[in-house]
Amino acid sequence: MRIVLLLISIFFSTTLLGQEQSAIAFNELSHYFGIFPKSRGKVTHRFEFTNVGDTPLVVTRVKATCGCTATQYERKPVLSGAKGYVSVTFDPARFSGYFSKKISVYTNVQSEPVHLSVSGRIRVNHKVSDSFRYFIGDLKSDKKSIELGTLEKKSGTVKGEMKMINIMRDSVYIAIESSSDWLTCQVTKKGLTQGDNTRLLVSASGSTVPFWGQKEGEVVLRIRRGARSEKIKIPISVEVIDAFSMYSDKQKETVPIISCERDTIIFKNKRADARFTIYNNGESDLIIRNVQTCCTNLSVKKFNRVIAPNKKGFIVLSRQGDVDTIGDDVFIILWNNDPNNYRHKVHVKQVI
Repeated sequence: MRIVLLLISIFFSTTLLGQEQSAIAFNELSHYFGIFPKSRGKVTHRFEFTNVGDTPLVVTRVKATCGCTATQYERKPVLSGAKGYVSVTFDPARFSGYFSKKISVYTNVQSEPVHLSVSGRIRVNHKVSDSFRYFIGDLKSDKKSIELGTLEKKSGTVKGEMKMINIMRDSVYIAIESSSDWLTCQVTKKGLTQGDNTRLLVSASGSTVPFWGQKEGEVVLRIRRGARSEKIKIPISVEVIDAFSMYSDKQKETVPIISCERDTIIFKNKRADARFTIYNNGESDLIIRNVQTCCTNLSVKKFNRVIAPNKKGFIVLSRQGDVDTIGDDVFIILWNNDPNNYRHKVHVKQVI
């Protein structure tokens, strides 16, 4: 009999305690913002709740899953039968594509929070996407290569960039695997969701490049999409010349002047050498920094690197094998210290 009375007492005590506790009832636990462009900016939804308990209800804390979601809520005690709110604001600045965020609401009477959620889909800006014309693996970019332009030896620095966008639904991760040793490069954003942009920044310093004339290099990107990984090579080019902008007034008045005995060199035999003359008509030493050819079957056999004022020097070209390029675009470039003609071009005619 005592056991029965004890159980009845526990039942009624528990029932009375439950009646005294507050209870929170939301009109909805989730909200879908729909599809909207990133340019719309922050979006906000207000969740309303009712205190269905018998005692005042206090929202003690609201916690979002990430910093992109801000919350405001009813901070005053909500009496029995009264209404309160939790307002959720989502900032799409760092997101594209589908998103879903959880918000936990803590009260004064429950040890476990009530979970709310907001979701939606951020539409990719098609006008931006259409400006990226080239594929770089699974990404699209605004160019296929980076041309750094003209770099002055010892004194200058040149910079270039390539913009890329992830148009796929899956997220990707980009890392620089390797690059030519004369380049400095970085990726501004490594993790990209759908619609996210990043930039490959590349620079070269004239104080460290070990060459003269036109140089081709590369940056190798490693792009990971889930379990898939691929390497993409980005061509980089630069032209390295003398630091003409650093010339003193005296140097500008006494510069070398390059000229050649003829503008076109003619090869008639399949295997032959051709020798032609270079003149320095200026008032200081003409320095031939580098001689570059555009054909694989042409090579520079020898040349005078320094030609004194009012003197002449020689360059000997050698041709071996079959003609691989025919037409006006066959030439050699004499990179030199004449500020008015530092990229002197000589055409080559190859007779079959």
